[in-house]
Amino acid sequence: MIGFAGVNDVAAIQAFLDRYWKRNYLLARDTRFFLWQFRSRHAERVNFVLSRDGEGELDGILGFIPTDHHDVEDTARTPFLWLVNWMVKPGSGRPALGIMLRRYLERNLDHVGLGTIGLNRETLDLYRPFRFVTGQMDHHVLPNPTLKEFSLLGECAPFGVRRVPLPVSGSGDIRELAAAEMQGVVRPDPTCFAKGAEYYRRRYLAHPIYRYHCLQLSLGRRSLLLFVRRSEAAGSSCLRIVECAGDFRLLEDMADALREYVAAEGAEYIDLVSRNVLPARQTGSWMDARTLAAPTYFEPYQAGFVGLLYAFRMKDGDVNPRLFRGDCDQDAPRRLR
Repeated sequence: MIGFAGVNDVAAIQAFLDRYWKRNYLLARDTRFFLWQFRSRHAERVNFVLSRDGEGELDGILGFIPTDHHDVEDTARTPFLWLVNWMVKPGSGRPALGIMLRRYLERNLDHVGLGTIGLNRETLDLYRPFRFVTGQMDHHVLPNPTLKEFSLLGECAPFGVRRVPLPVSGSGDIRELAAAEMQGVVRPDPTCFAKGAEYYRRRYLAHPIYRYHCLQLSLGRRSLLLFVRRSEAAGSSCLRIVECAGDFRLLEDMADALREYVAAEGAEYIDLVSRNVLPARQTGSWMDARTLAAPTYFEPYQAGFVGLLYAFRMKDGDVNPRLFRGDCDQDAPRRLR
């Protein structure tokens, strides 16, 4: 039997995750965080599709995060669905069950599209035959121009990190915004699933575990919001842009100001993992993370570059979505602290 989960199913889902997904997995142990991520704010359900065998035990799960999950002010907008924690019990004897879970979700919840980020190459076959667009996220880096040695970037010096005098004048303004200040700044963008200010506030600034900052880049009348989190490893740290909203051209036009900000923060670099935001590979001031061996994972820390794969399918084929590290469940805690 396949159906949506309710609050009474949470303990069983957590036990399934702990046994079959990963031991000591945060979602399996932290019920408060689990409910923050999956308890629907628009319906009496938990955002999982479940399958039970003849004895009533779970034999398959599919989690999903609608893009309106945090945007409670606008319940009329049709969401995009991020697929997460998709797994069939090993040895279930039902090879098509995973596809059945996804089809149940598609048929029973209205959506503009669905997809995932961070999938393994071995699972691409779950998507390609069903007209999903697949690829690898772009990863761009702006190194700190005042540093001579780097701990996180493995190949910086040979590629000539450009050193600029600081401060840089006439390169725009960067300031931190409080949650209340975002309301008049954010304009919903259909290529970013039309997220509103309330989405960004709840997803980032009200996160129960991580601490994010909202930076506003301003140049004349143009504006771009960056949602940034610091990651630490190897005795050093970097700033990670997990999502942007606004005039994306400012990423390049204000690159010098961003370098100045990175230097002031004492970080090795600032990076952006995205799709359809900056041109692929090295572009202008931003350097290709692959050539610098910039790390992708920090929890647990894994030195070196690892490409993040994505898959998505839009109902409207004319929409070319922008994707970010903060989408899906990629920028989320994984382990108990």
